Amino acid sequence: MRFNMIMMLILLLGMRVFSSATIHPDNPLIEVDGALFITADTNRMVMDRYSQEVLDSAMLGTVNLIAPYVAATQAGMVLRFRTASPVIAVAFEQRQGGFYQNPYFDVYCDGVFKNHATSGLTFFISASAPGAHSWEIMLPHLYSVNFQGLELDSGYALENDSILQRPVYVAIGNSITHGMGQTYSNTTYPVSLARKKNWKLYNLAVGGSKIAEAVSMLVRDRDVDVFTIMWGFNDFTAQFLSTYDTTQSIHGRLASLIADLRVHHPLAAIYVVTPSFTTRWGGLNALTGLTIDDYRKATRNIIDSMQQSGDTLLFKLEGTDFSDINSLTDEVHFTPAGAVRFADSLEKYVLERWNVPACDTVLPAAPVIFQSIALDARQVALSWNSIEAGNPRNAIVYHVYRDSMPFLSTSDTVLIDDGVDFSVVPSYRYSISAVRQALGQCHIEGLMSDEVLVTTPPPDSVPLRIKQVYGVNGTSVLIAFNKTVDSVSAVNSANYSITGLTVSSVSLSKSRDLVTLIVSPMALNESYQMIAGNIQDRSLPVHTLPSGTAADFICSDLNNNLHSWWPLDEKTESLVLDWSGNNNDGGCFYGFSRTPGMLENALHFTPGAYAQMASGLHGLHFPFTIALWINREDDLTRAILSTEDVSGSYYGAWMGISASGQVQINFGNGGSPGPGSRKTKVSANTVVENAWTHVAAVVNSATDMTLYIDGVDGGGTYSGTATTMAHSVAGKMQIGYQTSAGTPLYYDGSMDDIRIYDSVLTQDQITRLAAAEPSTGIVDNNPVKRVFSLAVMPNPFNPSAMIAFSIPTAQRVVLDAFDVKGSRVARLVDGKREAGEYRIVWAGSQQASGVYLLRMQAGTKIMERKLVYLK
Repeated sequence: MRFNMIMMLILLLGMRVFSSATIHPDNPLIEVDGALFITADTNRMVMDRYSQEVLDSAMLGTVNLIAPYVAATQAGMVLRFRTASPVIAVAFEQRQGGFYQNPYFDVYCDGVFKNHATSGLTFFISASAPGAHSWEIMLPHLYSVNFQGLELDSGYALENDSILQRPVYVAIGNSITHGMGQTYSNTTYPVSLARKKNWKLYNLAVGGSKIAEAVSMLVRDRDVDVFTIMWGFNDFTAQFLSTYDTTQSIHGRLASLIADLRVHHPLAAIYVVTPSFTTRWGGLNALTGLTIDDYRKATRNIIDSMQQSGDTLLFKLEGTDFSDINSLTDEVHFTPAGAVRFADSLEKYVLERWNVPACDTVLPAAPVIFQSIALDARQVALSWNSIEAGNPRNAIVYHVYRDSMPFLSTSDTVLIDDGVDFSVVPSYRYSISAVRQALGQCHIEGLMSDEVLVTTPPPDSVPLRIKQVYGVNGTSVLIAFNKTVDSVSAVNSANYSITGLTVSSVSLSKSRDLVTLIVSPMALNESYQMIAGNIQDRSLPVHTLPSGTAADFICSDLNNNLHSWWPLDEKTESLVLDWSGNNNDGGCFYGFSRTPGMLENALHFTPGAYAQMASGLHGLHFPFTIALWINREDDLTRAILSTEDVSGSYYGAWMGISASGQVQINFGNGGSPGPGSRKTKVSANTVVENAWTHVAAVVNSATDMTLYIDGVDGGGTYSGTATTMAHSVAGKMQIGYQTSAGTPLYYDGSMDDIRIYDSVLTQDQITRLAAAEPSTGIVDNNPVKRVFSLAVMPNPFNPSAMIAFSIPTAQRVVLDAFDVKGSRVARLVDGKREAGEYRIVWAGSQQASGVYLLRMQAGTKIMERKLVYLK
């Protein structure tokens, strides 16, 4: 920061010159509200509401799901600091982003508005009384800046500022919520409401955009108490990728957004506001044939439906009750007075229907650590019991301490710590505390668990081996090891050679057990020999792959023209790796588990679980082939996968299975759900339940699609009239989950070896895939070990929940459900079970809405999970 320029400015302005102390942007006593992503060094602090990953990915456009230029602005952000310095110089710099107004800042001193700073990006603030004061600098809501630091009077410094924990409020919307029409940030309605209620605000609204589930993804892992969703006019009047919304597509997007918020924030209050008063659309929208009241009705219907299903913390507000012609500065946006009136009305509504409960001063109990074991030289596994929150509006988060230092917070009761290294430190001490996070200011940390000591694991006698080698897409060679390998030796190209080929680069996967070599072009169906050595694993003692270790492999035609390939062989965590070389990796969410598969390992999904990749398959075109193994476990209509899922619109391709077991392949032209927007083929042959079955769809064109079941042409019939496959940059590649028809569809069962080709496979190739033709190369099948686990989905649930549990050995299992008073309300399992995985359904229709505790005891081990029943 160029403070000499600030001093020159002081002289030019005729202000007094003071000896100064520089406060750099990375000073820990400077706090920021309203920014989800912050990076700081001694030169600047960069503050963002949206991650660069989101801005660079699917949601781009002029009027779109997220307009990046506007998303880069800083609505709702506040810098906080405390000092006794009589005069303070504050410096910002302009950065790329939205510049819809002048850079006007709002200044507060000790919580009271002091003035608007309108002189530019460098300005001065001064206290009207001596002593320490708490300052807030509210950033412009329609501008983009970086913070460069402060200058204080000489001899002064920043002081600690005790800020009470406040309820967290997230505002979702578009231009009205963003604050178009207001000159100053503090007159936008989210800021007005937040300051009235003393809430911590994150304003995620983006003008010139449509509301989408992508917004909720930004706060999935954050504690949020209150959401407002202002359904705006862009959502039904503006094009998105040449498509106009219908009431059905709006219904789907709003339902998907609320469902995602509720899954991740079961205790948050969600206020949905129907479109406010406008003078722009007095009749039919000529482009859609619908009126503004049609869209208001669509919003009402979805909220009414969700409320009737038992969501008691979801509220519907009529936007026209809080706005009229006197509220507007143009045909749509509020004047400053109109925005404040809107905030006042919202506050009154909130006070009438939901209040932050009084603080609960009872400390949560101390967790009991069940398991603490070193998995290898660099990983520790921990598990502990669940602590009951004690109140339906509370939640429990666990603070995990390593060697007396907190290093992680989680709401789960299991943890893999890969931040250890037993080759350097022989032992680690762990303890855990439970934190009751009430709605509001009451976040209470309870008693600490007994400390456990995890020592260096026993010597690992298993040598490092190559399991398999694959030639993929002509220029990639994949080497799968039986153990995780050291990242330095594994990526040294000198440790690999292939006869007749040149190795140009080496990379290690996120799972650390898969190495990819980029090589000169291979000949299809030719044999090669790979020589490797001097590669080390991560065990103690360290094992080294002997120099000269040879593995033969073939560049098989079954591994050619792969657009994506997910073998699903990962053993731990939520990671899903793309082996095609296109690096479209992803992760699993909610009630998934690893299980032995048809080829090696597989993923098991309970309804509500799914996997999502980093990007949709926007480059997939005719012709293409989708092939995979499935093991379905119920007789309901289920989603298998979707290449570009967009709620309320048909894009890309998707596969599903009917209640009777018929397989279907579909593609969409980008329109709203209906026969005119899709082409579908449904097989005549069916898939049985509880058995591994190979299914494949070969799509040559809109009129030439073939479905195979276990390598046999499954016949079938066509429906729908779409002739082209459209692509959406907002589309998500998802396994076991589809929302394009509006109502979410999930999968129940296991999947293995998902392959998507940029070409048409022949029947012979399909037959070989269905025959589970073993891959050429070294095979060392190590199916995952069964573990002690308990999961429940969906959560919250209504009317029933799927409970999945597994045990590693045969033993007696007792599974009970308790209410918040500790009374047992149901015994779900009681008896001996063999080692394996089990699923049962609990219908809670006879119980009251609220929080319940599942407790499973198997032998001497106990595991608990909390679930919420919403009537």
